[in-house]
Amino acid sequence: MSILERYVARALIGGVLVSLVVLVLLISLAALVGELDDVGEGQYGILDAVEGIGLTMPARAFDLFAVSALIGGIIGLGALATGNELLVMRAAGVSPTRVVVAVLKASVPLLVLMALLAEFVAPPLSQEAARAKRVATRGAEAAMTEEAVWLKDRDTIVRVGAVLGGRTPQDVQVFRFDAGGILVEVLRAESASVLPGGRWLLLDVQRDVLAGGELRSRSIMLPVYEIPSPLSAETLGLLISPPDLLSVSRLWREVRSDEPLATRDELRRSLWKKLSAPFLTLAMMLLAVPFALGGSSLQSVGRRLGFGAVVGVLAHIGVEAVAYLGALAKLDAAVVALAPVILTAGVAITLVSRIR
Repeated sequence: MSILERYVARALIGGVLVSLVVLVLLISLAALVGELDDVGEGQYGILDAVEGIGLTMPARAFDLFAVSALIGGIIGLGALATGNELLVMRAAGVSPTRVVVAVLKASVPLLVLMALLAEFVAPPLSQEAARAKRVATRGAEAAMTEEAVWLKDRDTIVRVGAVLGGRTPQDVQVFRFDAGGILVEVLRAESASVLPGGRWLLLDVQRDVLAGGELRSRSIMLPVYEIPSPLSAETLGLLISPPDLLSVSRLWREVRSDEPLATRDELRRSLWKKLSAPFLTLAMMLLAVPFALGGSSLQSVGRRLGFGAVVGVLAHIGVEAVAYLGALAKLDAAVVALAPVILTAGVAITLVSRIR
């Protein structure tokens, strides 16, 4: 990397990181205000809420990296334009293409940071935040492992393997015991519906009745079977780690597993969202180049910064909207995730090519 590229990289990376920190702090503050509604439930206090928000900051940083890349890129390159460094570079014969190359090289450490956040930092910390909130609000009658959640409700233990959409239990097993702690009944269901009034309706049920811990009759297949709900749908969504909290490698394994089709679709959407995030960040950094180039006055840079910030926020909202609408329309997860990347990169390349 040349001296010029290092100079651009230092300004660009500094701007992106400053923008990322500011955005994460602002969004975290807003999230903390929302968490105050749950303070007082069980043993969940204000310090627990602050700790949970702190643990989920890496996940927010990953989600906000793309918009931070645009705003921070404009800040970093705009600072060079304000100090006339870009003007001197252009006068010395540095083409916009070479500036783009410097931006691409500067993006490498940022993309590595994103990969580390997505794989090793954000998932375990976010899951720990969910677990801590569950313990504080629900107590010790629920246990969460990497593969399932186990719930104890008087003489019944319920295992939930997954939750579709945060509200529909999947891969449900129910173990009932008598007063002496002997297993008397086992229910296995593909899924369950959470009914109003504190009931679960199990679907496609296999029922085994036992006596003295041994099977007393052959398995009975039932289309539906109703049981008392061990917890509400809201608490259920809190206990199960949604796909967005899983690492890329874990999502890849789950997508290739024998999960129900609906669950696999949700996992694929989360997987492609995480896989496309670094490319969207790179496209946003390229989009910052035409905003910063083309003028060196402070007023001009200030206008471009404000306009770029608006574009970045709108792009972030647009990506989330496309993902939501794509899920509703049941479009292919890869197409939904890559469409904003292609569109942003196309706009960036077009604008850069017009710079004189």
